[in-house]
Amino acid sequence: MRRSWFYGRFFLVPLGILGAFHLLFAVANPRHEALSSQALARLGEWLVRLLPDISLGHLLFIALGFLVTAGVVIVVPVYYFADHESRFGEFVRRQRDRVASFGVRRPDFGFRNTRMLDLRKEFLVAAAVFGLVNVLLLAVNAIDINWLWFGFEPAPMFDLAQFVHEGTYVLIFSILLAMGIVLWFFRRNLNFYAPGLPWLRWGATVWVAQNVVLAASVGLRNYYYILNSGIAYKRIGVCFFLLLVFFGPAMVLLKIWHRRSAYSLVRLNSLAAYAVLLLLAAGNWEVWIAEYNLQARFRSVDIGFLLAMPGRTLPTLVAHRSALDAAAHLTTADEYGNATAITAAAAQQHLNAAVVEWQAHHRAQTGWQGLTYADW
Repeated sequence: MRRSWFYGRFFLVPLGILGAFHLLFAVANPRHEALSSQALARLGEWLVRLLPDISLGHLLFIALGFLVTAGVVIVVPVYYFADHESRFGEFVRRQRDRVASFGVRRPDFGFRNTRMLDLRKEFLVAAAVFGLVNVLLLAVNAIDINWLWFGFEPAPMFDLAQFVHEGTYVLIFSILLAMGIVLWFFRRNLNFYAPGLPWLRWGATVWVAQNVVLAASVGLRNYYYILNSGIAYKRIGVCFFLLLVFFGPAMVLLKIWHRRSAYSLVRLNSLAAYAVLLLLAAGNWEVWIAEYNLQARFRSVDIGFLLAMPGRTLPTLVAHRSALDAAAHLTTADEYGNATAITAAAAQQHLNAAVVEWQAHHRAQTGWQGLTYADW
């Protein structure tokens, strides 16, 4: 606040003095008053064109946003969090404290609830989990490989939507659950249990590898759905999510074999997620979706979905309008969101109306704020 008051005086005092002398000169010189009025009017018109939709409510909202942002930047102890994060290690360290010996840094001669063989028991539990689930997952993967990987042909009435949506959600959840279980068992001193560590590592590695096969089966489900029904936003999202799913197990293997910490996994996977978001932001997805879904091999075209996309897809739709006449089945969404069939002539009318509306929108737009290269 002290800095703000200083800079406020620094800028406002000269402006106030300038305004006072301007009023004096305007009263004394009518010609100066006329010219200055014209200049201020031109400045006002330019500001109106620059900010055509800004109102008092918008200004107050922006001011509130600046206040909240400044408060977060000033109040939140960024250096505290940075210092706290710097204490996390990239690798798991063996915990030798709380041992009844003067040879450790913080000996503990108090009553112990744990016993000497507890680490061995935890190893036996982990070995049983990895062994049993590997057998179960082997059966699931064998079924998927035999059913999906070679010569899969959906039946005429087969529900591909349910096959992909529900199956994909369940399989992705099982993969994440498997990664969580691996992280749980390899969180502490089990990483240093020499008698059983090789067995645990190989059992976890086989489990992670089988989860990668499971993720590949999910990708095949999504591929068959796209091949038979076209591309949609969620189907693209599944593809990019699977990239993270393939990256995640690789990082889990890095943790298992190099004793990486959970913090290291969070850091590396966060960078991977950020890279995936950059890839998603770089794609002209709507135009690519329109070009793919209007291929002649698709018997059904959801023209309502294509027309609901941004206006930059309209040149593609106009260039492929013959595909609407050739499609055997055209659908759109009614007021309740349910798919309903429409004729090719009605689809052409909807397309023409969308083109006219988009051209009118751009003719009415006089400002430059909403202009983008893609829309142009």
